[in-house]
Amino acid sequence: MKRLLRWTFVVALAVGISDAFAWNGTGHESVASIAWQNLTTTARAKAAAVLGNHPRLKEDLQRGMHEDDDPDEFTFRNAATWPDIVRTTSNPLHGQWHKPKWHYIDFAFSVDGSQVSAAPSETFTSGQEPDNAS
Repeated sequence: MKRLLRWTFVVALAVGISDAFAWNGTGHESVASIAWQNLTTTARAKAAAVLGNHPRLKEDLQRGMHEDDDPDEFTFRNAATWPDIVRTTSNPLHGQWHKPKWHYIDFAFSVDGSQVSAAPSETFTSGQEPDNAS
């Protein structure tokens, strides 16, 4: 019952929010928070381990964290906004950390059902950046 109420609230909230505001920092953090709540304990631990190696963990992903915050969840939520932060060309980290092709997966599609090119590769060569998020 509690889960049904939660999802009813999320859907009602989503319907009432304009699309224009869906993908700002608040939108990313809201989706990340919902995702975190639905991850298994194992998946949470794996995400925390990966984010624990972030090059700017303390400076960016844990900045503003309070002692009553769950450090792993706080870091996970802030990680959802980090690619947008370094995407800004005025950010000094832009040149090193902005990975525009890592923000999405580029699949070809056809609206009329005709043949399309193959799906993007999910593998990459060591030392080269992949063409898509994976």
